[in-house]
Amino acid sequence: MIQIQNASKFYSTGAVGFQALNDITLRIERGEIFGIIGRSGAGKSTLLRLINHLEEPTSGRVTIENCEVGALDTKQLRALRQRIGFVFQHFNLLNSISVMENVRLPLRVAGRLAPRAQRQRVREVLALVGIADQGDKYPAALSGGQRQRVGIARALANHPQILLCDEATSALDPETTASVLQLLLDIQRGLDLTIVLVTHSMGVIRTVADRVTVLDRGCVVESGRVADAFLRPRHAVTRALLAESGFDASVPSGAAGHPHRHVIEMSYDGVAAAQPLLTRIARESGMDFSILAGSAGRLKETAFGRFTIELAAQDETQLKHFLSVCDTHDVCAELQR
Repeated sequence: MIQIQNASKFYSTGAVGFQALNDITLRIERGEIFGIIGRSGAGKSTLLRLINHLEEPTSGRVTIENCEVGALDTKQLRALRQRIGFVFQHFNLLNSISVMENVRLPLRVAGRLAPRAQRQRVREVLALVGIADQGDKYPAALSGGQRQRVGIARALANHPQILLCDEATSALDPETTASVLQLLLDIQRGLDLTIVLVTHSMGVIRTVADRVTVLDRGCVVESGRVADAFLRPRHAVTRALLAESGFDASVPSGAAGHPHRHVIEMSYDGVAAAQPLLTRIARESGMDFSILAGSAGRLKETAFGRFTIELAAQDETQLKHFLSVCDTHDVCAELQR
C-alpha cells in the first residue's frame, strides 16, 4: 500500500541545519495497522507527513499503490489527499462551528456531494464513531475523548483508504485512550483501512499494531512484527521504551554471574503460548531449573509468554535441543550474558 524508499529530510535555517530523517525505507501493507514509535524529536511526525506530502523528502521517494507522491501535480495531489484521513494529537477542531460542520468541512472542500448528501454522510460517520447525538454541539462542550472522536469522524468523511494518526491518544486519560484505540480497531476491521499510527507509547503499539518501526534520531533502529519488538528487542532504544511502558525486557538484576549456572530467556507467541511449555520441559527432559521472572499476556490478538530461567550450565545444550525437536513453535531461547 505504502512504500518509503531511502527517504531523508534535511531542514536548513541559515547556517544551521538539522537532519530530521536519514535514509528511511519502509513497506506498509494494505489493511494493517503500522506503528511508528520513538522519543520526542526522533522524526516520527515528519515521517508521517511524508506520506501525504505535507513534508517533501530532501531525497528518496514515497509511493502509494505504486504511484510516486512527489511526481503528482497539484490536482492529483489534492485527489490523493482526499483518500488519506488525518487524525491530530490535539484534535484541531474549529471552535466557532458545530460538530456537524467540523466533520462536514472536508466534504465541502472536496465538493463532490450536494449539501444534503454531505449532511447525510456526516450523520453516518458520527454514528460510526459513537457520537451520533453530538452533531449540534460545539467542540468546547465535549470531553477530550468526544473531541477526538469528532476528529476521527472528520478524517473518515471522504471514505479514505489510509488513516494517519499523529499521537492520536497522547492528550487523553488512560480509560479514554483505551476506548479510542478500540474504536480505531473496530474502524480498521469494518472499513478495511490501512492505519499508520505515530505514538511514544509501547502500550498503544501493544494494543493495536501489527508491525512497528522504532525511530531514533531520524533513523530506523528496529522494524518488524510487534511480537518480535516486545519479546526479542534488538536495540537499546526499543528496550528502554519497553521499560518505560512497564514491559521490562531486561534480565533480573543479579541473576547471572555464577560460572556453573546459566540464565536463559525464553520467549514465545502464537501456538506455543497455549502450551504448558515449562511443565513439559521439566517433565520430559528431567532438567531442574529456577524461574527468575516471567510474564504472559496478549499483543493485540496474539498470546505470548516470556520467562527467564536459571539452570545448570551443562543443561543449556540439552534445553535447546529439546526445543528444536519437540512440536513447539515460535520459541526463542537465548543465553543472557
